Amino acid sequence: MTRADDPCTATRLPARRSDDGAIVIDARGTFCPVPILEAAKVVARCEAVGEEAWRVEVLADDPDAPEDFADWAAARGASAVAVELGKTQRPAWRLTLTPR
Repeated sequence: MTRADDPCTATRLPARRSDDGAIVIDARGTFCPVPILEAAKVVARCEAVGEEAWRVEVLADDPDAPEDFADWAAARGASAVAVELGKTQRPAWRLTLTPR
């Protein structure tokens, strides 16, 4: 896979591959629609390069993110799971998107 095909380069937000192959996007500090739009770009790139078993994890602190990601995933026939990471000044989530 070339750098141009790497799904991590599809977003303008910080993104990396985790040790287990998930693409992790750090969307903390952004608000909707930015987290979902950037995740959608990464998912589209995964699908375009034939990565069928993609998993995208988004770190987000937008209070609407869990609901927004659930709605987006349902509309695409995908799965979204939100796990609260804890509360500091504002709550944060790890949102995991996968194909069904």
